[in-house]
Amino acid sequence: MPAEHDNQPITRADLKAVQDDLLKAIAHGSAAMEDRFITAIANSQAEIIQAAHEFVRDAQTELLRGFQAFSGGRL
Repeated sequence: MPAEHDNQPITRADLKAVQDDLLKAIAHGSAAMEDRFITAIANSQAEIIQAAHEFVRDAQTELLRGFQAFSGGRL
């Protein structure tokens, strides 16, 4: 059975209240989404830095192996 206020006309104050509630919900959702984006970007940056460090270490190792082979006459 429908509630008795379902057939009542809506007022401008009612519309304004709904609008305000929606704007608050959007603003709150935007802040939460912004926080998630910031966290995701920070995590991606950390992963990229870690990968770059590993790449540099691997390159250094290969260079040292090459220099050792060259100095030992094993080329």
